[in-house]
Amino acid sequence: MKHLSVALLLLLWGLNSFAQESFKELNKKGNEALNKADYETALTYFTKAVKVGTDDQSNLAWTAAIAGICAHELSKTDEAMQLFSKAIQNKTTDVDIYQRQITLTSKKHPKLYEEVLQLGRKNLPQFNASYTSKLMYLYLKQKQYDKAVTTADELLKLKPGKTKALYIKAVALIGLKKYTEAETIFKSIIEKEPTNHKALTQYGLLLNNLATVKFETAKAKYNKLAKPTRMDYAKYKKETKLSYPAYNKAIDILLKAYAVKSSAAVKKALFTAYTRTEQKEKANKYK
Repeated sequence: MKHLSVALLLLLWGLNSFAQESFKELNKKGNEALNKADYETALTYFTKAVKVGTDDQSNLAWTAAIAGICAHELSKTDEAMQLFSKAIQNKTTDVDIYQRQITLTSKKHPKLYEEVLQLGRKNLPQFNASYTSKLMYLYLKQKQYDKAVTTADELLKLKPGKTKALYIKAVALIGLKKYTEAETIFKSIIEKEPTNHKALTQYGLLLNNLATVKFETAKAKYNKLAKPTRMDYAKYKKETKLSYPAYNKAIDILLKAYAVKSSAAVKKALFTAYTRTEQKEKANKYK
């Protein structure tokens, strides 16, 4: 039994040595093909080397990266993305690999895009702010509002007072229905940048939507009545007028946004706000 165990250990050691040698040999053949600009052959050898593997993480990362570049040059996009991912997972510090992966994954491959940004922040700390910013926008686009807020906060630690981070955080807070917090941030942006069109627009639309909720609640309550009386109507009108201060606050911000740059969303909101507050003459300007 003892002799069998020793023999088994020797066999395993031999197989491991063979694998290591195979990795080196495959790499060598891949480099020879690469030197001849034979990307197809080089890709075959480098890909096999990646599959064989090695305990040397930096060497594995390098091999996966070169294989990915070969695949990319051959327009084998899916293969390139997987190989770049392997290189990044093994902590390559080649900036070009991250940039290639970002370009390939940003539009249609959100999971790989998130991976390259997350690992890029760790592996390339000099690009932490840039990758965190891209990650923040990704989470907002995916409506992962909690993550968008967290990532915005991380960016604000790296770049205190950065307007774009504050803006994304405020928009994400709206998604989380944390309207008061969002309003506070929009106010701070506008105080610093009075003509910031995006902040003015989103803040104005937020105020308009909050006013509309008050108005529609009163309207829905009245519409539920089977046979409303004059007193019911008078009460309905009184309740809808409770939304007027909120609408007027929205109008003030929306007009500032419209003055900076006209947009369909702002125009529609102004029409609604003026109509609901019975300012028909002013509403007609934004039909």
